[in-house]
Amino acid sequence: MYIKTTKPIQSIKTIMEWKRGANINDVKEQQHRNNKNKDIDNDRIIDNNNRRDNRDNRRDNRNYNRNNNNNRNNYNRDDNREINRIRRDAELKREEAKNKEFNESNFPELLKNKIKVAQEMKSEYLEKIKKTQEVDKGNNILRDPNNWRGHVWIGPKCVKMEKFSTEKEQQIKEYMNVASKNARTIILPFRKTYYSRNNIDWYESWEKTFTESELINMNNQLEREEHEDLNKRMNEGLERLYQKRKAESDQHFYETGELDEFAIAEKEHEEYEKWLEEFEKQFQEGYEDAGEISPDEDYDTDN
Repeated sequence: MYIKTTKPIQSIKTIMEWKRGANINDVKEQQHRNNKNKDIDNDRIIDNNNRRDNRDNRRDNRNYNRNNNNNRNNYNRDDNREINRIRRDAELKREEAKNKEFNESNFPELLKNKIKVAQEMKSEYLEKIKKTQEVDKGNNILRDPNNWRGHVWIGPKCVKMEKFSTEKEQQIKEYMNVASKNARTIILPFRKTYYSRNNIDWYESWEKTFTESELINMNNQLEREEHEDLNKRMNEGLERLYQKRKAESDQHFYETGELDEFAIAEKEHEEYEKWLEEFEKQFQEGYEDAGEISPDEDYDTDN
């Protein structure tokens, strides 16, 4: 017997394999069981997927919660640290205030020592500032161009004497009072002399106030200026003498009509200057015509 159906066959697995003597109801029941098993398999797959997704979600939630917990713990830990730090600072300040009050009330000498140390530190600081200002002021005086004429110092020159102790000064004063009444000659004690150019840096000699190069340059300029001044005064003296002799020679010629020795010398000097100028001119022309002259060759300038 053959089974005949109008529905298309979807899959070989959806129907039962044909058997001789098989009943159509058995085939439908078998197909129903296959469909049911298929649905069960699909449900099982979906359920497995859902369980897997649930596990992933739970794992993600655990990680998210763990991160949130860590963040909250870190935030709380930082807050606690800041609170503890503020609390410790407040406790230290209260403790310092108590100790300070206790020390000032029970040990007033500590407060005096503290004030004394602060005053000493302030005095030292002010002394350093004052010394620095003095050094800057002294350097400005030494570098001021108005205090120099080239390499020559024209600025201030300070001199001071050595100071003795108060006891020795009193002894000298008493000695002077007695000696001025009875003695004809008074011997004064020797005092060292110190020199300075800025009233700050003091030296035992004036030369030591300069550096070696400053002293050399200043001495060279002073020597050069001395020679120039000497030459200038000599030229001025000779010019005055020349004008005097010339005036006397002119007066003599005006009175006698004759030339005196000064006028004759002046005339000979003018003639010599003219001859020398002409000679140099001819010599230069001859040198240019002859070309280069050997340095070993002898010349007779009279011919």
